[in-house]
Amino acid sequence: MNVMWAVTHEMDAEYGTDYQARLKKWILHAEKGGLTVSGALTDDKGDRSKTPSQQAEPDTNLHVVEVREDGIVIRGAKLMICGTAAAQEIFILPGSGYKRHLS
Repeated sequence: MNVMWAVTHEMDAEYGTDYQARLKKWILHAEKGGLTVSGALTDDKGDRSKTPSQQAEPDTNLHVVEVREDGIVIRGAKLMICGTAAAQEIFILPGSGYKRHLS
């Protein structure tokens, strides 16, 4: 979460987004609720010469399949999550570099 705090600050400064405020709200939510949180990487690497979106099997990389008013729907591999059995929430981190796609 320390890294995400710094990264969201940089993203907000560069793109005018509100990611750090949203991260802070989630951290306070987890703290207030006494939630156990586990971290998860988003891909299993596959062909390392290709980016996540270039992999032959799209589900080897965690990706958003639907954006809803109340959150997102995700699909794909989620690795390094051995702590999930005891976690109420999962903090998902990218295992590879991602580029921002503008619509």
